[in-house]
Amino acid sequence: MRPQAQQTEKMLFKTDAPGSGSGNEAIPPISFEEFVCEPEPEDLYSSAWEQLSTMLHKARSGPDHVHTEAPCELLFDIVDQTCLHGFSARLYTDLAAEIDEYTCGIGSRLNAVDLSDPASLEVVAGEWAQFSANAAAIRDIFGALDTISPDMSVWTLCVLRLKANAIPSLTFDRLLHNILTTHDTARTDPDTARLELLRTLFSMAATLDYLTPEVETAMTARAAQHYMARQITLLEDTPVPEYFPAVAAILDQETSIADTVLGSPGLTADLRRTALDALITSHSTTLLEHANFITLLRDAFTGDATALSHLKAAADLLFHQRDALFQTIHTFIRSSTADSISTISDSTLLMRALVGLQHGAGRVATFCVPDSSAALVTRATAAFGDGVRQHQTAVSEALDVHLDGLLTAHTPAPFVALGLTVHEHISFLVDVFRRLDDKTLFEGLYTASVMRRLLHRQTADMALEEEVLATIRVQCGESFTAKLDGMMSDVREAEELWREFIEGHPAMGEAARVTVLNRTHWGLDTETRATLPKDLTDVQEAFRTFYLGPTKFPANRAMEFSTTHSTTHLEVIGAEGRSYKVVCPLPAGLVLLQLAEGPVALPRLVEVTGMPEAVVIAAIEALGGAGLTTRRGINVIYNTNFTSPSFIVTLGDGRASRPAPVASRRAELDLFRDTRIDSAIVRTMKRERRLAMGVLIDEIRRLIEERMQFGPVDVEVVKKRIEHLIENEYIKRNPVDKSELVYVAE
Repeated sequence: MRPQAQQTEKMLFKTDAPGSGSGNEAIPPISFEEFVCEPEPEDLYSSAWEQLSTMLHKARSGPDHVHTEAPCELLFDIVDQTCLHGFSARLYTDLAAEIDEYTCGIGSRLNAVDLSDPASLEVVAGEWAQFSANAAAIRDIFGALDTISPDMSVWTLCVLRLKANAIPSLTFDRLLHNILTTHDTARTDPDTARLELLRTLFSMAATLDYLTPEVETAMTARAAQHYMARQITLLEDTPVPEYFPAVAAILDQETSIADTVLGSPGLTADLRRTALDALITSHSTTLLEHANFITLLRDAFTGDATALSHLKAAADLLFHQRDALFQTIHTFIRSSTADSISTISDSTLLMRALVGLQHGAGRVATFCVPDSSAALVTRATAAFGDGVRQHQTAVSEALDVHLDGLLTAHTPAPFVALGLTVHEHISFLVDVFRRLDDKTLFEGLYTASVMRRLLHRQTADMALEEEVLATIRVQCGESFTAKLDGMMSDVREAEELWREFIEGHPAMGEAARVTVLNRTHWGLDTETRATLPKDLTDVQEAFRTFYLGPTKFPANRAMEFSTTHSTTHLEVIGAEGRSYKVVCPLPAGLVLLQLAEGPVALPRLVEVTGMPEAVVIAAIEALGGAGLTTRRGINVIYNTNFTSPSFIVTLGDGRASRPAPVASRRAELDLFRDTRIDSAIVRTMKRERRLAMGVLIDEIRRLIEERMQFGPVDVEVVKKRIEHLIENEYIKRNPVDKSELVYVAE
């Protein structure tokens, strides 16, 4: 057969030659037709395969020379031209035979190796590394053949021939034990060479599809066995606080090794989870109940940075046992609260301890479980309330004494819990009060203390006194502080009245100070009669004229002098000449003035002071308890230049007014809370239009506790208010689904 000629035009050269005329003329280029004779197809394939097979034989000893750009491109062009001439199938068949021969050679070499010997892993890894590089080169060169059989690409052909001729599944099963043993060794000694060996072997297993579910199960079982044994020695050698960071480091190392050698995120996660279960989850109860863990909690609650870090590590590791962790913290707070109340007798130390627990709970929640901080704070608050309610009387009394010390101290710092401002401390103190079920005891104690501080001018910082009252008002409602708010208002108005009075009577400020109070706010009873010294009665009458004059207030105002709530400021000089400043109730002051002249018989004291005998005896007993009577040899002198006895005047319409009984007071608070609950229900239903009963109850309880600052609201209370609103046609039940509530539009 004659070769076909392909005509192509080739320009060989072009010249410039002299011609006739005035200048040179260009000579057209000289060209010719080139005839290229193509070889016979059989000759073409033979030549191509000779070059390709030579490359394949050389590649067995190392593929580097075919991965350089020029040879690889040349060989790819040969394959491409061969396929264009219709030899694709033949080329694919010859290539498969060549790969068969190559992989059989690998199989022969591996058959000569004892696969039970750990050293065999190096041989297998070396064979796989060279094969995978050769197969990649073959894939790059013979890529044009992938179109012949899409289901059997050149790369797939190489892998399947290797599995069939060199590394069948049985061979890999024989290697698996040594692979897992090497993996265990890498967990304690992550040597770089060892990790690279494992990476190569697992890459081979993944490519050959040998990482089956059964193999992965064997790997996780081996990991569990390794970490269970390791947990025993780790817990023996590592104290519980340091145990959790140590486990966290182990888990991070396990993840790093798995990421390096496996390349399978799913299997990496399974191995980490297995290690976590062996080291933490299966022993969580023992770890949480360990005495050292309780010590860790105590240190973390005090703000110790190391303890907080260790506790955060524990919380991260116990992510799936958060309920157990939270219950442990709940128990710790409840017992710590109860123990503190039982063992700490000093009120300031006790309140600082309780505030520290509350503050510590918030700090632990924010630092250690930021994703669940609200849930932990809720549990901690409930635990704190449980501990407080076990000792309500002791807490009420200590809280009142502590607040009194804080508000009368010129330097409040010794009364404030470590790490808090005085404002934060006050907020926590009011929260202690909120945890009480029976608030009436503290309410009575606190009201009496406020009354005493205001009447005796003992408060060191009125802004702080008002802040405490404002905090109680925010957390417990305005109705709860109505009486105390009235007292504060009276005192502020009394200050203004007194300044105005003194401007017109400057000389009388030396003898006394008058405070006008509203009988309703202060709960003043009918007063005891008493005979006052003339300088005091002069002040009393002058102020009465000033206050009840025709231009000051309406004519129906009435004033009554309060002996019980008035005080005297005296200077007592002992026999040794030392002076003592004394602030005492007015009855005791009147008795002291008479005793200053010497011993006086009881009937004479009753006559001169004008007070009932029982009141005089009580005053004497009080003075005796303070060591200020003549029976103890003290010479009492009334110094008019030093003292400023205080009058208390009740303001009203002439009728006696007593404080509301406790039952009435509680009813008033309940009415205020019911109104707030009703309002919250209507607003929520107006916004949502329809809600399931249970969802509405949960939402209303949350709103009442968080936004309106009440204590925990009972479910039955909310249900009762819902029924009330249904009866008044603000909401109604869905006639189809009775568990759903529907808002009634206006």
